[in-house]
Amino acid sequence: IPFLLALIPGFKRKEACVMVLGDLGRSPRMQYHVLSLLNIMDSVVTVAYSGSKPLDEICNSRKIKRITVPTPPSLPAGLPRPVFIVYAIVKVAFQSAFLVLVLLFRVSRCSHLLVQNPPSIPVLPLAAILCKITRTKLIVDWHNYGYSILALKAGGRQSLFVKLAFWIEHTFGPLGDSHFCVTNAMKEDLSKNWGVSAITLHDRPPPHFKHRDATITHHLFKQFQDQYSHDLSSLIDKYHCDEDTTLLTTSKLGVCSFRAAKDRPSVLVSSTSWTPDEDFSILLDALQRYDKKFGENLPHLLCIITGKGPEKDRYEKKIKELGLKNITIVTAWLKIEDYPRVLASADLGVSLHLSSSGLDLPMKVVDMFGCGLPVCAINFSCLHELVQNGKNGLVFDTPEQLASQLMACLRMDNRDVLGRMGKNLEHFSSNGWKENWNKHAKREFEN
Repeated sequence: IPFLLALIPGFKRKEACVMVLGDLGRSPRMQYHVLSLLNIMDSVVTVAYSGSKPLDEICNSRKIKRITVPTPPSLPAGLPRPVFIVYAIVKVAFQSAFLVLVLLFRVSRCSHLLVQNPPSIPVLPLAAILCKITRTKLIVDWHNYGYSILALKAGGRQSLFVKLAFWIEHTFGPLGDSHFCVTNAMKEDLSKNWGVSAITLHDRPPPHFKHRDATITHHLFKQFQDQYSHDLSSLIDKYHCDEDTTLLTTSKLGVCSFRAAKDRPSVLVSSTSWTPDEDFSILLDALQRYDKKFGENLPHLLCIITGKGPEKDRYEKKIKELGLKNITIVTAWLKIEDYPRVLASADLGVSLHLSSSGLDLPMKVVDMFGCGLPVCAINFSCLHELVQNGKNGLVFDTPEQLASQLMACLRMDNRDVLGRMGKNLEHFSSNGWKENWNKHAKREFEN
């Protein structure tokens, strides 16, 4: 029996398992963990849903074994509540059975198991119990609190299901041997209210998030304009794009350069998973206000919104109903290698992430900063750990404030605000993910 063999000296390998009960390709932080572990482990196992393609380094490495968890089907909206309850119970039972097999027959040989939280159910109870049996070191990476996310969907924290989720997370989460978390605020809360001593491992961009480059942007937008030609046709005509000219760049004798601000649209970019913790009506309201002020030294705005998720269809319908005349909105799903290139090509980023717990930070802002892109971010309690208002970005509370910030930053006759914030971001990438991980996380996998 594998978990009995795990008691035999020498049975364990210097191997780490990274478990994500979600789409690994949409979890940048856990992918970066995998790549960092490759440098100190003999091999790495990933356990996750299939879905988006992970980074090429993960797909192509012979030292990585990828185990796919069958993705449960999603139910259509509008079904009676009892149907969803039965579905949730069956889903958890199926996931539990699969994960027990994986943990016993594969992870039992691993020296370390790193799990992402949330989701908490059924990962935390199973991992905590089976790691104790197999003498595997369990490391929990706290991205947020699972019960707080469930509360958004279940009608508040007084729901019976939310209380049950809190008990499970609060009981089994602290049983990890080591813990990482994403903010100092979460570290303090884990210590005070959960009895957990965690290491703050702030998100940092990896090396492929780079500042803008005219040649890369030129080739990117040639493809982007072809792929979204239906949405961009009027903009392409307005700015006289041809074989050597894109919306943002021009190429002469093979040398690419950016077009002057007055000769191109400004690019606003936002990334989202289209979930209830991001209210995109705030951005749409601000864009309407911007549209009405167009002409006061304001450029045409190309707004690129990346990502996919449950609320996307609803917001796409809203966008069509706005009737914006001087703003073009494209809802795009980008290849993983194109995402940092789009960020680097933009003029300004927007984050509408509101933490369900008030204790986590938006990864999208880290990505934007890694590309030297200033951001307008909606305010919440620990945002100051990342966004310093007026220095590397701007903080807003209302659509009116966001609209004012967009107009102040994107005026064609005064780009000083953007230039100053962009310059302040030059140092951000110098302390990248690799350096940060080696300093704070590496030692937890070396013993």
